[in-house]
Amino acid sequence: LPQAYAELELTPAPGIEELVVAEGEFDGDFKTVQFANVHGTASGVLGAVQVRPFVRAITANGDNVTTYGQVWTV
Repeated sequence: LPQAYAELELTPAPGIEELVVAEGEFDGDFKTVQFANVHGTASGVLGAVQVRPFVRAITANGDNVTTYGQVWTV
C-alpha cells in the first residue's frame, strides 16, 4: 500500500499552510480520487489546530474546481 509522511514547520502566528499529498495528470470525462485512513498530529502548539482537507483539479487550459471536506480540529 502506498504511504507518505510529511512534516510542516509552522510560524508562531495564525495562518494557512498548504500541504500537497498527491499530484497527477488526468484526462477523459471521469476520474476518481480517494484518500483513506489519513492521520495527523500537532505538537508544540498552544491552542487548537484546524485542518481542512480539499481536492483541487486544474485543467490544461487553467479551469479549476476545488471541493472541501469537513474541518478537523486537532
